[in-house]
Order: sequence, then structure tokens, then C-alpha cells
Amino acid sequence: MVTLDTLKAILPEVIEIRRPGRDTVSCKSGYELVKTLEDIIISNSYKNDYDTNTTEFLAEIMPYEEAIKSLKSILQSGILPHRIA
Repeated sequence: MVTLDTLKAILPEVIEIRRPGRDTVSCKSGYELVKTLEDIIISNSYKNDYDTNTTEFLAEIMPYEEAIKSLKSILQSGILPHRIA
């Protein structure tokens, strides 16, 4: 299991590694990360994709509701930048 401390430590490097990619909008300067994640939680807009695609890559199946609960905890921790620098 990844801890919040580990996530906080690796996040800047992950953003920089992904930033030059073609389909990595969430790593581009100015991207409103926290707002986008909050919108995903409220709208459930990612649920269908999670249930049909993301679960294929999970080593251990986690229901969407549990994933959202984890995402809420990460958001509440304050470790994510509100806007990508």
C-alpha cells in the first residue's frame, strides 16, 4: 500500500516525467487538479470507465466506491497541488 508520505514525495517527479507526453493534460502547467478531481467525485463521470477499463489493470479488485473513498482521503490530506505549476 502506498502511504500519503510516499505519494507526496513522488508526485513532483511523476508530474515532470509525464508532462511532455501527448495525452497528459493533468500534468500541464495551470491544470486545476483538485477541482477536476472534486468534479469527478461529484459527477461520477469516471464510474463507467473505472468499472469497464480500470479494473482490468488492478492487481486486486476494488469497488468504485472504495476508490472514491481513497481519492477523497487524498484530497483531504492536502498533498495535491490545487493547480499544477
